[in-house]
Amino acid sequence: QDCQSLHGDIPQKQREITLKGFRNGTFKVLVATNVAARGLDIPEVDLVVQSSPPKDVESYIHRSGRTGRAGRTGICICFYQRKEEHQLRYVEQKAGITFKRVGVPTATDIIKASSKDAIRCLDSVPQTAIEYFKESAQFLIQEKGPVNALAAALAHISGATSIEQRSLLNSDAGFVTMILRCSEEINNMSYAWRRLRELLGDDVDRKVNRMCFLKGKMVSFFCIFAPEL
Repeated sequence: QDCQSLHGDIPQKQREITLKGFRNGTFKVLVATNVAARGLDIPEVDLVVQSSPPKDVESYIHRSGRTGRAGRTGICICFYQRKEEHQLRYVEQKAGITFKRVGVPTATDIIKASSKDAIRCLDSVPQTAIEYFKESAQFLIQEKGPVNALAAALAHISGATSIEQRSLLNSDAGFVTMILRCSEEINNMSYAWRRLRELLGDDVDRKVNRMCFLKGKMVSFFCIFAPEL
């Protein structure tokens, strides 16, 4: 197995077996509750992902401290909702750190990451297995051309055979996030909707499902149903 779990309901003996396996590299991913936040010295952890912000600074420091140990570098990622933004600001203020905010990945970002993983997978294919596919590869190259043939193979390996556009604001399928820029501050949401009606027509309510301001109110984001573009 590539992943194991660790939580308070697991007997102590099984916890020790799980931690030993993670420390020895038997599996690469450990999904854990706060039971793993303290007292664990596993030196080669290079990534910690927190599914939600901690409610206090000490918890964040202990959680993120599972990586970057013994002089090594590491990355700590924390997922959060907009309503939890104040918790992150509190941690920044008290711990004297600054988080790098990263938005939701676009479909293009996901495809690029998947293609890199697919390329790495090719390195693990033994030459003896490759020999059996050379005849089919030659046929594909003749039919599709070398670039299209390889691109199709990578898309299939990565599972990206169907690309679904999603909103960057709420991940709704079939919506594209657009930017409305104004030369002056947008005083209220009604003004933004009025500008959209001028640009997209009176049935804009049917096309757009969400809108929000960017800080400063000079720019707003809205999501429009992709077929309407």
